[in-house]
Amino acid sequence: MVVQLLCRLQMRTPLTLVCQEVTTFLYRAVSDMVLTVEQMEAARAEYRGALLWMRDVSEHLDPDAEKRLHKFRLVH
Repeated sequence: MVVQLLCRLQMRTPLTLVCQEVTTFLYRAVSDMVLTVEQMEAARAEYRGALLWMRDVSEHLDPDAEKRLHKFRLVH
């Protein structure tokens, strides 16, 4: 009985450390994933905005207007 109690006490510290490490890894993984998803959504919104702008400009493009043509080419 005493031997079992000593074994349990010896195992408690390593198991507690492993549990803390797993919890830390879990929280970091979730926070990294949230950050990645937010960056992806921002990039997607910017890309879609650029596509909408290019569509709008191409519909109203006047080839004689050099500034707008140059700006269209830069975005394209």
